[in-house]
Amino acid sequence: MSAEKKDFEYLMQVVGGFQGAKILMVACELDLFDHLPSPGKSAVDLAASLGVDSRAASIFMDSLAALGLLEKKNGKYSNSPLAATYLVKESPGYRGHILKHMARFWDSWSQLAQVIKQGKQADVGQDFLYDQEEGNRNFIWGMNDVGRDRALEVLEILDFSGVKHLLDLGGGAATYSIAFAKQYPELQSTVLDLPITLKVAQENIEINQLESRVKTRPGDFFEAELGHDYDLVWISQILHAHSESACKQLLDKTYQALAVGGRVVIHDFLFEQDHAAPLKSTLFAVHMLVVTEGGRVYSQHEIADWLKTAGFINISWKQVSDYTMLVEGTRP
Repeated sequence: MSAEKKDFEYLMQVVGGFQGAKILMVACELDLFDHLPSPGKSAVDLAASLGVDSRAASIFMDSLAALGLLEKKNGKYSNSPLAATYLVKESPGYRGHILKHMARFWDSWSQLAQVIKQGKQADVGQDFLYDQEEGNRNFIWGMNDVGRDRALEVLEILDFSGVKHLLDLGGGAATYSIAFAKQYPELQSTVLDLPITLKVAQENIEINQLESRVKTRPGDFFEAELGHDYDLVWISQILHAHSESACKQLLDKTYQALAVGGRVVIHDFLFEQDHAAPLKSTLFAVHMLVVTEGGRVYSQHEIADWLKTAGFINISWKQVSDYTMLVEGTRP
C-alpha cells in the first residue's frame, strides 16, 4: 500500500469511527445482549424478542458479529466472550452503565461546530447528569464501571498506611473508598456528594458490606462544609469538570479541611505540558468542552501550581496509567 493510500485510509478510519460507536450504543440501549442466551437465536427470533424489524435485525446483528461482539453460526447469533463478560447484565463484569451514559452525549457532540464557534456548550435541552434519576444512575454506576479498575491501579502505587479518616470528595458510587477500605482495615472514609448520587453509593457500600467504615455525607462540595482534620482528601476525576477558578476554590477548601500533615491526592487525566498528548486525554478535553460550562483537562504542572498557591508543600506527581496520574501535596 502506498503512503498516500495509507494516509487516506487513516482519515477514513477516523471519520468513520462514529459507525461502530453508534452500533454498540444502540445494542446497549436495546439490551440486546441480554436476549441471547446459549445457544443463541436467529435474527427472526431475536427481532421478536426485541420488538424490532427482522430484516433490520439481521443486518444489525451481522455488524455486531463483525465487530467481535456476537458470534454467528448456522444462522444463529450468540454473545462473544467479550459481550458475555461486559455487556450482559447478569455478568459480574457488566460495564453497560458507562456505555449507556456515553450514548447520552450523542446529540451534544453533534453540536461540536457550534461549541467551537461560541466557545461554550450547546443547549441540547437537558442536564445529562441530573435531569432524571435513571440518567444519574447510569452515570454513577458507569463511573463505578471505570473506577473499579482504576482503583486497583492506584493501590499499586499509593500508600494509605497511617490514614485513619479519608474524605472522598465527589466520591460518586464510593468506588475508591470501598477499594481503599478493603485494602486498609483501619481506614474510615466519608463520601461527600449530592443526595441523588449517594443513593447509588449507599447501594454499593451495602453490597460490599462496608457500612460501618464507609459513610456518606450529602452536599455540594463547593457549598457544603467539608469537615476538618482529615488525614487525606481524595479528589478523583473531579477537576476536569470545572473551570480553573473553581478548581482553585476547591483546593483552598480542601486545605482547610485537612489536619496538619494531612495530604490531598488528586487523581485525574494525564496531560503533557503542551496539552497535545496523550490522545485519550485530548479527546476527553473536547468532551468536557462539549458537555460542561468551563471544564477541560489540566496538566500535572497546572495542578501542582494551584496546590502551591493554596499553601501545600511536598508537591509531587506520579503516572498511574498511559492517561491517568496522581498529584499530591501536604498541608504544613
